[in-house]
Amino acid sequence: MQSIVEYWGLGLDESSLRFGLEESSKEKMAEKSDPDSEFNVTVIRNNKRSFMEWYDEEQLNYIGNICANYLKYDFGYEYRKG
Repeated sequence: MQSIVEYWGLGLDESSLRFGLEESSKEKMAEKSDPDSEFNVTVIRNNKRSFMEWYDEEQLNYIGNICANYLKYDFGYEYRKG
C-alpha cells in the first residue's frame, strides 16, 4: 500500500494508512448509510444475488449494448450484447 501512496503523492504516514484501511473494512462500511439515497440503504451490498438477476432481458441487453459500444476493454466482465 505504501507504494501506492507514494505513487499518487498522497503524503500519508503509516498510522494514517493503517487507520484508513481499518475504517474501510466491509464490516465498518456496512454500518454506514448512503447519504444521497432517500431509502435507508448501506454503502455495502449484502445481497449475494448476482446483479444479472436484478434486471430483465431488455435492460441487460441495453447495458450490454452500451458497454460493447463504448468500452475499449471489458476487464473480464461478461456484459451481454443483444
